[in-house]
Amino acid sequence: MPAEARYESLSVAMLRAYTRPHYQLTLWLNGGTLARIASLGWGSLIWEPKGFPIQGWFEDGPLIPAEFARQSQDGRITLVLVDTERLVPSMWAVMDSVDLASAVEALRSRENIPRKNVEKHVCRWSAGQPSPRLIPDLSEWANVHDVAHVIWTGLPPKFNDAEITPSAEQVVEYLEKLTGEKREKAERYVRLAPRQIDTQYRRCIEASLHWHALGDGTEERQGEAIR
Repeated sequence: MPAEARYESLSVAMLRAYTRPHYQLTLWLNGGTLARIASLGWGSLIWEPKGFPIQGWFEDGPLIPAEFARQSQDGRITLVLVDTERLVPSMWAVMDSVDLASAVEALRSRENIPRKNVEKHVCRWSAGQPSPRLIPDLSEWANVHDVAHVIWTGLPPKFNDAEITPSAEQVVEYLEKLTGEKREKAERYVRLAPRQIDTQYRRCIEASLHWHALGDGTEERQGEAIR
């Protein structure tokens, strides 16, 4: 089976925003004053939520400096926020969590972040605070979308066991040398990353390895498959 077809058959939880009854019940019991909490996403959290309590993903998140810059033990180069001038639109979802603390814990658990690192690796913003340095328009975006709290994963870039940002050339060279299951996992990650996460490194990977994003219409079929 061609690679494109193989990856198009995977179930991806994307672009299907829906309302869960228990969230609406909680809102009603609180007199309609439940603060809306949003989670930002750009990587595997979108297609592999693993029980992460969200209502569905939207495409019009704030602009973020995401890049394929974190080397994982399983072979993947994953997306993280880095210092770069190129910004791409993130995705976002309303969370079912009724307070910020439970939302933070849900993201920590999903990302397998040690509790001792939750403060630095689960980032958060609340209404009234200035926008964080790496997401400079977050305050304005949250105001427009009536969001009181925003959380996101703040894992740092990493390459060769050092917290550094690799170059595009280093990433491509690393991926080219992968074999077997590690190569399959790395390719799967790149292909499943939302098309709108159109980073410089992604373009280099596509040009060298032809690991292109999923084709048009894939999201709808994948959304049908997960229900």
